[in-house]
Amino acid sequence: MAKALHLEKTAIALTLGLLSVQIFSGIALADGKPNNTSRSKKPLSGQTSANAQELARDYATIAYGYYLKGNLKSSLDHYEQALRYDPTNRGIQKEYLEILQVSGDTARLRTYLVTYTKQAQSKKTDPDLLLKLSNLHLQAQNPKAALTLLDKIENKKFRRKQSQTINLIKAKAYDSLENHRQAYRYARKVIKRSDSQQDQWQAQAIIGNTHFQAKKFDSAARAYEKVLQKNTSHKQSLIRLADIYGHQKKPEKALILYQRYLTFNKSNPELLLRIARLSKALGRNEDAYHYYEALLKNDPNSVEALFETGYQDYQNGREAIALSRLTQFTQQVPDNAEALYYISKLRYTQDNNEEIYRRRLEHVVSLAPRNLDYLNALRAVYANQQDQSGLANVLQKILDVDPENENALYTYGLIELERSNSNHAVELFSRARTLNPESADYPYFRGKAYQKTGETDKALTDFLSTITLNNSYTDAHQQAGLIYYQQKKRDLAKKHLGTAVSQDRTLLKPNLALGKIYLEDEKLTQAEPYFLNAVKLKPKDAFVLYQTGTVYTQMDDFAQAIPYYRRALTVNKDDMATLVNLGNAYMRNGEPKKAILLLFRATERDPLNPARYSALGVAYTRAGLFPDAIEALKKAIELDPHKILYRYNLGQAYSGIPDRDRALAEYSQALHGTAKTPDDFFNQGRIMHRMGMYNDAIISFQRALKNYPTQLEKAQVYRAMGYTYQALNNQPSALSQFRHYLAIIPKGAQAEKIRTHMNTLSK
Repeated sequence: MAKALHLEKTAIALTLGLLSVQIFSGIALADGKPNNTSRSKKPLSGQTSANAQELARDYATIAYGYYLKGNLKSSLDHYEQALRYDPTNRGIQKEYLEILQVSGDTARLRTYLVTYTKQAQSKKTDPDLLLKLSNLHLQAQNPKAALTLLDKIENKKFRRKQSQTINLIKAKAYDSLENHRQAYRYARKVIKRSDSQQDQWQAQAIIGNTHFQAKKFDSAARAYEKVLQKNTSHKQSLIRLADIYGHQKKPEKALILYQRYLTFNKSNPELLLRIARLSKALGRNEDAYHYYEALLKNDPNSVEALFETGYQDYQNGREAIALSRLTQFTQQVPDNAEALYYISKLRYTQDNNEEIYRRRLEHVVSLAPRNLDYLNALRAVYANQQDQSGLANVLQKILDVDPENENALYTYGLIELERSNSNHAVELFSRARTLNPESADYPYFRGKAYQKTGETDKALTDFLSTITLNNSYTDAHQQAGLIYYQQKKRDLAKKHLGTAVSQDRTLLKPNLALGKIYLEDEKLTQAEPYFLNAVKLKPKDAFVLYQTGTVYTQMDDFAQAIPYYRRALTVNKDDMATLVNLGNAYMRNGEPKKAILLLFRATERDPLNPARYSALGVAYTRAGLFPDAIEALKKAIELDPHKILYRYNLGQAYSGIPDRDRALAEYSQALHGTAKTPDDFFNQGRIMHRMGMYNDAIISFQRALKNYPTQLEKAQVYRAMGYTYQALNNQPSALSQFRHYLAIIPKGAQAEKIRTHMNTLSK
């Protein structure tokens, strides 16, 4: 500003108060305005009067005073008054334009540039003014006008002197016109020839722009970095270098520059959005939340800001705010699955209505059917509601997205196994095992599936594989043992079933199976604990109770057998085997009247079975009801006339009357019958013993022993032979037979009776 202003004018302006009243050049000033009541308020038409020029100088002086005090608006207002009185005064024009340039008042600048540019182009003009006007046109975003004015400068000496300023203005103008080749050309001239640091960084900024537009981002970044070394607040360099850093995946550097740029425009929505996104990408969620909230203050309907702040509120437990923001978001974006997902979870927290929650999640999944988070949330609801169909469907969708989801394969396999879709279950467990061959679960459950498809050998292979992977897998031992039991591989069955029971005594099936194996092996004392344990596990299971009673029956311990048969019959009143065995147990235990009630029911329910009448007849005999016994036994013989046992029992009944002749007749007829079975030989031996034919009885018993297949059956023969040898006074042989009996049945009431009898014989 300095050269165009006189020293005395500067001194007076510095002492000028805005509201003071002073005398200057004979003009009274009041409130900062010349008192020109005695003068014309307008310049003379066609020329500038002396008075107008004087008023113009006074206004210019006051304007400069305002400028020195930093009041640019008042300064410009007074300069405009000065130019109204003396519009061609170049000194005032220069001062005004320089202050106008400093002020940044673009609207006022454009208005007055029109006037001054016309003047400058209409006649030969001061080159300095043309240069200033050119620069101002550039500032007013009129680059073409700026270039036109520069071309008007004819003074070569001035052009040489101001060449760097002209080059810089041209570089800026061409940059604005996106003529990057020319902009780069003039910017390079400035960098090469100018000593001004300000010119240097401004030229570097233009070079940066050229590279930026050509997408030479590395070169552009170097140029902008040089600019910011000289001018840390150059806005264009800040924003473009930040963009480049973002493109180069240098988010931290980009974020720093965006934040610096934000200090110039704190409410720029686009800038706030960029900073928020970068902060989020860098994991600075709290910072991102802060910038998104700032964005909402400027743009309350910003969908991204609503969603991101709503999500952060959800994550941080601010449920009410989260629900409000996410709901506002979905009003603008109604089918956004992620927002609806969070809303559904927030609503569920409030109302705890699982059915509504399920429907909301189903809608979310319909919008985003391949999102695993949504699918797993719906999966949890179906699982909680025990909705197997829904759970199976959602697991299939999970596997469509993630075919190697091991947990989904396993869970889906369990569902298919339970729904008897066994082939599909085999496929699912096979896939799971491929993913994790070290898991013992997958071969085990595939084995269960093979069992359902009837592929027992494959099932056994999988159960054995499970045991190899995990020898403590109890149920695999159980299943393998049961298959071996079905295959009659008794030793392998006992091995695996025994391991299962040793690991878990609460398993019913292996206890029962082991009990049955030992029962079939006629190892009654080993069978007994397994059946007793089974009864503890299933105290109301008719089959378990029946089997336990059978163990004691075969041990000839009928007193022990009776309570188990009774409990079994209470559970299953229609079971014929339990009814008959309980009746026989009562009879053998010396309670024939109780036996009669049960065995009579058996004949009513099974009237064509001779064995039922025979058992009833024996019960009548033991109760002393011989006529009833004879009637029942005759019915048995009528149904099966060749059965030796029935005639033996009838002979017993006749003996009780007593009717010895008829008894002997029945015995004789029985003896004359053809013995075909071990039972026939045994019963003939009993008849012979009864008739005193002891040696013949021994022979018949020995034939029975030879033909009986089981040790338990042989035990009864040994006992009978013992008594026969005793009748022959052959005590050693009698004791030997009783020992054979005890070797087979060492425990029970009958065993104790035998031991007592043996002690008596030994004395």
